[in-house]
Amino acid sequence: MKRLHVRIAEFEKAGNLLRDAVAHNLLSGSASPEKIQRLNEQLLQVESNWLDPAGIPGRPWFQHLLYSSRYTYAHLEFPGLTEAMEKQDWNLAAQQATLLERALEKNTKLLRSTRSSREKNKP
Repeated sequence: MKRLHVRIAEFEKAGNLLRDAVAHNLLSGSASPEKIQRLNEQLLQVESNWLDPAGIPGRPWFQHLLYSSRYTYAHLEFPGLTEAMEKQDWNLAAQQATLLERALEKNTKLLRSTRSSREKNKP
């Protein structure tokens, strides 16, 4: 689980740095409609990267790795991991943590790339 915590921290840092870069572009007036459109496309890709086509164990119709609902419709964060841990299925929990780590790595790289491309295109 330590690696998962590290990946979450890396994702958070990349998101904060991108947010700051976007804020700077907006405040400086250098955010063209084209740049904003590209940013929106990249952020939509981040959201898509949280989906696992196999779905969460036992409920394949829920494909989002970050959130879902319980059978009671109550919210559920990290659904595959949470449910595996509640069942004390440690092998499944490790598999779910690995899926989360991969998605976090992919999205962290995307956020860093997005920020880097914005900085290269400064006026």
